[in-house]
Amino acid sequence: MQGTELFIVDDHPVFIRGVTEIFNPETDNIFVGGSANAVAEAREKLQVSAATIILLDLKLPGESGLDFCIEAKSRFPEKKVIVLTGETDPEILYKVWVNGADAIISKLAGKEQLVSTIHAVLEGQRILGPNLPPFFVHLQSSSGSRFLTRRENQVMTLLISGKQRREVAEMLNISIDTVDKHCSNVYRKFGVKNLSGFIREAKKQNITL
Repeated sequence: MQGTELFIVDDHPVFIRGVTEIFNPETDNIFVGGSANAVAEAREKLQVSAATIILLDLKLPGESGLDFCIEAKSRFPEKKVIVLTGETDPEILYKVWVNGADAIISKLAGKEQLVSTIHAVLEGQRILGPNLPPFFVHLQSSSGSRFLTRRENQVMTLLISGKQRREVAEMLNISIDTVDKHCSNVYRKFGVKNLSGFIREAKKQNITL
């Protein structure tokens, strides 16, 4: 069968069947080639799977979907990982993102969103879908609690997802100068000079987003 092959890791067989049946291999150029209901099963099957994309839920029996996301990115670097989940805990979603998930989308997403996300990650993009909770930041330090305001959070979340500053300004209906101001405020709070430094500091300090 020609097209992009998916491998689904989810503990709900009905959900797997539903996702499998929404794709038309001829028009979507996408098909489901395998699935697993738990991490151990997925680990074994993926060793011989030709799938280029793993659709991964985070709420799995036994081993954590979060931990498996990190493992999958390391053990199967040729495969993209799209987290397709009903998880709403910002801390868990942030940890998945900073540890390399190629995309995170909600199970509330429709077929169009899923198909566009698949094509985008194949082109090297990273995607944060709609209907996800904001990634708020809290950092405890000897000087007290430093945190992002709601607008700073929106700006940083979009930048981390790969958006350019001009795109962020358009999406939030603010000026580029305002985007720059929010970035400067955030970097000052965390003692860094750029976005890469902010992400490194967040991971180093075990920040919850």
